[in-house]
Amino acid sequence: PLDARARRRRTVAKRSPATRTRAARRRRDALDAPAESQRVVAAPAMAAMAPLEVQMGDVNAQNLGQLRTLNEHTFPVRYADKFYDEIPTLPEGLAKFAYCGGFAVGDCCA
Repeated sequence: PLDARARRRRTVAKRSPATRTRAARRRRDALDAPAESQRVVAAPAMAAMAPLEVQMGDVNAQNLGQLRTLNEHTFPVRYADKFYDEIPTLPEGLAKFAYCGGFAVGDCCA
């Protein structure tokens, strides 16, 4: 049998609700704030990058499939077929692809 002193050593000190809340808040804040080694400094990395050459190209009936694929993989929504059916009827310049290195990397449809 354990004596009283041994039982006291085995029990865990209970915290008051206020202490538990403060401790939880400190843990949450520690998780939200990145550690010093995890901080990302964007300016030097951006300065080291060479400028990208981007060309603009028209969207037409022949490359609508490419537009649909690009939109499906880029946006969290799915556009209806009616949207894609109206693209070739838009005035010139209102639907464009952005090409970088020969690949379509973006589009803009007004």
